[in-house]
Amino acid sequence: TVALNPLHFGYNPNVKPYPYDPNKAKALLKDAGYPDGFEMTIHYATVNMMKGDEMYQAVQSDLAAVGIKAKLEVFEWARYLSTLRRPKEEAKFDMYLLGFAASTGEARWVLYGLSSCAQWPPAGNNAGFYCNKEVDQAVDKAVTSRNAKDRDGFMRKAQEILTQDPVAIYLLATKETVGMSLKVNGIINSPLELVYADKDTWKER
Repeated sequence: TVALNPLHFGYNPNVKPYPYDPNKAKALLKDAGYPDGFEMTIHYATVNMMKGDEMYQAVQSDLAAVGIKAKLEVFEWARYLSTLRRPKEEAKFDMYLLGFAASTGEARWVLYGLSSCAQWPPAGNNAGFYCNKEVDQAVDKAVTSRNAKDRDGFMRKAQEILTQDPVAIYLLATKETVGMSLKVNGIINSPLELVYADKDTWKER
């Protein structure tokens, strides 16, 4: 349930993940008018995550434990991305699972892309069609702040709001593993799960 980690500029250490609490989940479902749960479909593409099938099956099992019957529907990667880029009136999914990486290392990259009212598809990647003006205002103020202290303060505020009014449930943060020869120098390991070689990359003979 935490979108950021301590390596991000603007990370809020006071925002904690929600505890695993099936009984509370059942109570919330009852309060929402679903005492017996409901049926839904989860869309996903295994190429986006290592052991994707196993992870999504675990999500399916957790939902079943509180009365939500979730059907898993797997897509080929290109079709999946195309599905998530449709405008709200054409969106046909109940829930989708997707990974992301903050290539800039700062909170705005994540919070704006996933929660901004202006980032609804097809304009952006907020495929959950979330919109909270308070979050937008906090992120906008962070961008126009003149010093790091104010910037990070507004980012932390946005995270606090999103804890009370969540845009998504975050499952895990992965550690990327890159293997290469010790003779190769100047390799660029991107946070976007890509490895680059450029004009400064060279190999020993």
